[in-house]
Amino acid sequence: METLLIQEFRADHQRITGSLLRLRKAIQQGDIPQVRAILGGADTLLGAHFKFEERHLYPALAGFVGDGGVGQLIREHDDIFQGVGELIELARKTAWTTADKDAALRSFGLVGDHPENCDDLCRYIVQLPAAQQDSLLDLMQTIRRERPAFSAYAVERQMRSRPRDVAADSLGAP
Repeated sequence: METLLIQEFRADHQRITGSLLRLRKAIQQGDIPQVRAILGGADTLLGAHFKFEERHLYPALAGFVGDGGVGQLIREHDDIFQGVGELIELARKTAWTTADKDAALRSFGLVGDHPENCDDLCRYIVQLPAAQQDSLLDLMQTIRRERPAFSAYAVERQMRSRPRDVAADSLGAP
C-alpha cells in the first residue's frame, strides 16, 4: 500500500529525475544557460528534499537500514553536494572548454543515481507506524514551505558536521 508520505517522497524523486535528465542533456550539449536554469529551478526542491531526508527520514529508518546504511545514504548526499557545487561553479562560466564539459559530466556522475537508490527506502517507510508516517509527512511539508535553498542547506550541514568550537570560531564567536 502506498501511503501519502510514500507518494510525496516518490513525487520528489520523479521531479528530481526529470531535472537530472534535462541537466544531462544540457551538459552534453554544452548549453550553459540551460544548465544554470535547471540548477536554479531545482534549488528549493533539492534543498527541502535533502533536509527532510537527513534530518527526519534517515533517523526514522535507522532501525531498518542500520547506522551503516544511514551513513551510506549520507555519503551519497555528500557526493551530490560536491557534484552540484562543481556544476554551479562550471555554470558560472560563459563558455566551456572540452575539459570543462568533461568535468561537468564527471560532476553529474556524482549526482545521477541517488533518486533511484533512495526510492528503494519506500519498502521501509511503509513499515513505519501510520502515526510516525503522518508525523514525517507533516515535517516534509513544513520544510517544503520553508523553501530552503540547496546551497544554503549545504552550508548548514557543513556547520553541523564541524566540531562546535571550530564552527564557533569561524563565526567569530568569542
